[in-house]
Amino acid sequence: MKLFSVVVLYKCKLDESSTLNSLLKIHKNNPQSLSQVDILIYDNGPIIQSLNESHPENFRYLGTEDNAGLAVAYNWALDLAAQGGGDWLLLLDQDTELPIDYFSDLTAALEKQHINERVKAAVPEMYSDGKFFSPCRVLYGGLLRPINKHDPGIYGKEIYANGSGSVLRVDFFLEIGGFSKEFWLDSLDRWIYHAIHQAKGDVLVLDIKLEHQLSAMDYDKYVSEERYRYVLKYEALFLRKYKSTLENIVYYLRLLLRVVRYYFTKSNKQYSKITFNHLTGLIKNRIFPGRSAE
Repeated sequence: MKLFSVVVLYKCKLDESSTLNSLLKIHKNNPQSLSQVDILIYDNGPIIQSLNESHPENFRYLGTEDNAGLAVAYNWALDLAAQGGGDWLLLLDQDTELPIDYFSDLTAALEKQHINERVKAAVPEMYSDGKFFSPCRVLYGGLLRPINKHDPGIYGKEIYANGSGSVLRVDFFLEIGGFSKEFWLDSLDRWIYHAIHQAKGDVLVLDIKLEHQLSAMDYDKYVSEERYRYVLKYEALFLRKYKSTLENIVYYLRLLLRVVRYYFTKSNKQYSKITFNHLTGLIKNRIFPGRSAE
């Protein structure tokens, strides 16, 4: 069983990435645990960087100088994993902290499930500032709610998980043509787990806990107004493509509640206004097809 990993950076120096720093700590503590993992650092930032003597030989760096998004990075890594005989692909971004024993625990869990071809992904428990947020149950209308914590094992219902920290079966994603370029940045993780669910695949919830800086926990600090517009755009696109008309109407009602909630909970009231404009655009597009929503 062979593991390949991709770490996607955006406007982040190599030595400032909590993900890369945790990988280097793992290597320093036990070089053998990381020696069998090929790691691609895919840098979407505007400045080309270079590895140094602190980075192990199995680290490779690719700088693009423009933000091609996650799908391009994941597909690049998927191809490399396939060429190198990789069985599993670990997705990471720049803000995920891996514990010292991460790879030994992950390898042990994957080896138990490796022959079970129904298992298409393995996901850890994800926390942001100590608050559990992933994986989630997928409810009607695209609503996501965290599953019961500390309940590892195969999850039998539709599930969603954060992209960073996901471990995916390489041959399955090759079979379905790789990662969707339509969701090049936002809602790609939604697409990943929807594709697994559509194929009647299983997801293994690992007895592994990771800390991750989740921007959605603090929009005022981490999410610009432009970035939020992208989040809304691809959230709506995903629901329109893969959910029923009634579920989309439920989504509209959720957006209306979000307008009110953001007005009273966000210091920047523009988030509420942007949500309202997005909602009215979706409704107008439904009444007058062809009208693009914000």
